Amino acid sequence: MIDGMRVKGDGMRLLIFAFVLLIVVSSSAALCAGADKEETLTPTANARSLLRVYYPDMDIHAVFMSRFNKPASNNGRFAAVVLGDSLGYLKVVEIKGRDIKEIFEARYNLENAKRITAGFTFGGEHLISVWLAPTRDGIFSSLEIYPLDQRHSKPIFMLSDVENLSIDYIDDVTMILMQRWQNIINADESIRPSKAIYFILGYDPAAKEYRLIPHLTKLAGADRDVSARLNNQAIEHYRRGNLRKAEDLFRKVVDMAGAGTSISRRNLILVQREIQSLEMQKMSRDTVLVSPNFDDARLAFFTGNYRDCINLIRGQGRQTTGDRIVMLAVCYAQLGMWGDLNSVDRSLEKGSVSFRKEYLSYMVDILEGLGSEVKYYEYLKKLEEVDENHPNLIAHKTRILAARGHQDQAGRIIDNYLSRFQVPPIYHAKLAVIRYELAYLRGDSMKMAEMETEVIALPKPDLSYLVEMLNYAPESVSVSENRGYPLEEFEEERDDTDWFIDYLGE
Repeated sequence: MIDGMRVKGDGMRLLIFAFVLLIVVSSSAALCAGADKEETLTPTANARSLLRVYYPDMDIHAVFMSRFNKPASNNGRFAAVVLGDSLGYLKVVEIKGRDIKEIFEARYNLENAKRITAGFTFGGEHLISVWLAPTRDGIFSSLEIYPLDQRHSKPIFMLSDVENLSIDYIDDVTMILMQRWQNIINADESIRPSKAIYFILGYDPAAKEYRLIPHLTKLAGADRDVSARLNNQAIEHYRRGNLRKAEDLFRKVVDMAGAGTSISRRNLILVQREIQSLEMQKMSRDTVLVSPNFDDARLAFFTGNYRDCINLIRGQGRQTTGDRIVMLAVCYAQLGMWGDLNSVDRSLEKGSVSFRKEYLSYMVDILEGLGSEVKYYEYLKKLEEVDENHPNLIAHKTRILAARGHQDQAGRIIDNYLSRFQVPPIYHAKLAVIRYELAYLRGDSMKMAEMETEVIALPKPDLSYLVEMLNYAPESVSVSENRGYPLEEFEEERDDTDWFIDYLGE
C-alpha cells in the first residue's frame, strides 16, 4: 500500500469519491535517469538536489511541493522529510533559485518520520502532516496541521489513529476526509463497489481553527421553510443509505431556488459525485470488465435502488453469501416487505452466532430510523436474546431510557458498562458520545471533558462518532419521535430503571 495524502488541485474536481488509500506523488520525481542539467529537473527533483547540499549529513527521505507554487516553477515552498541517526524531521523551506531558507521544523521519531506524507493548505500557509502507525493492526493514520508563521509552531489541529484515512481538497481551506464504511456488507475489500463515508475538515480564519463537521449541511428553520425541511429530509435519507432519494430531494430544493439553495446545491453535488464514484468502480476497457469482482447488486444497494438489488440477488439463484443475505434483509426492511424479512431472518438463525449478532445490530440501527416501532422493538429483543451484553443494545436502550426522561440512570448504565466490559472502539465511541450528550443535557462539563478525551484517544475505525460529538447541538424533537421502549411487556409493577439494572446483571 502507498501511504500518504493525495495532493491535487482543480478545486471541486477533487471530490470524485473513490474509496482508495492515500495516494500521493511524493518525492516520486527522483532525479531522472541520465539527467545532468539543472534545467531538466522537475521542481521536486530540483528541490531534492538542493536539499542534499543544504543538509549534507542527513538523508532526504521525501520531498513534497506546495500545490500553491507556480506551475513548473522551481521556486516556492517545499516540505521535506529529513532523517538523522535517531530522529526524523519534517522541514519546510522556501527556495528561490539556488537559495534555501528553512522556515519550519517539526521532530518525529524515526519510524513515524519514514511514513510521513505532507501537503499544504490555506494558501500555502499551513502544513498538513500525515503518517501511518508503524505497528498497529490495520491501516491507521494520524494527522497534524501546523501554521507556518513560526519555525517551531504547535499544531492547530490533530487527529490520531484514524483507520483507512484518505484526504482530498475542495478549495484553499477545505478538505474532505474519507474512510471505508465499517459494515458487514462492506467488509470484503476485494469486492467492488466499496462504500466510503465522508467528512469535511475546514479552516475558520476568524476563529483561527479547523473544524471537523458532517459533509452534508443541514438548513435552519425546517419548521417554517419547506426548502429547509426537504434539505434536512434528504440528509436523513442519505444517513439511512438511500442516496437516490437524497439526490431527488436535494434536486427539488435547488429547483425551488429558495433560501439556502447554495448549500443544498453543494449537498446535491456531493451526493451525485458519490454515486458516480460507486458506478465508476465498475471499470471496463473495450467492452471487457476490468473489475471482475464488481457486484451490481451491491451498487444498487449502496445507491438506494432496493428493488433492483432484490431482483439481482434473487436472479442469481439460491446460493449466495452472508453479506448479500444481509443486503436482502435491509432492502426488505426499507420497502416494508416484512414477510420476506422474516424469511431472511430465519435463514440466518442457523449460521454463525457472531455474524448473526452483527446482523441484528445493523438491523436495529436500520429499523430505528424507518418508523416501524413494532419491528424496531422486535429486533432489539432478538439482539438481546443472542447477546444481552451487546454494546449496540446498550446504546439503543440508554437512548430510549433518556428519551423517557431517565437521563441520570442512562448515564450510570453507560458508566457501569464501560467499566466492566472491553468494548470494540467503534461501539466504545458510540457509547461515549451518548454519555457526552447526556452530560451536555445535564450541564456536567467535567463528564463532557472526560468523554471528549476518551473519544479522541480511541482508535477511529469510524469518525462519525467524533464528528457527532464535536458538532452536538440538541434539537427539539416531537413527542411522536420520543419513542419509549415498551418495558411493561416484559415486567409488571416495576420501575423502568430496575429493568435496565437487571439487564446489566447488577
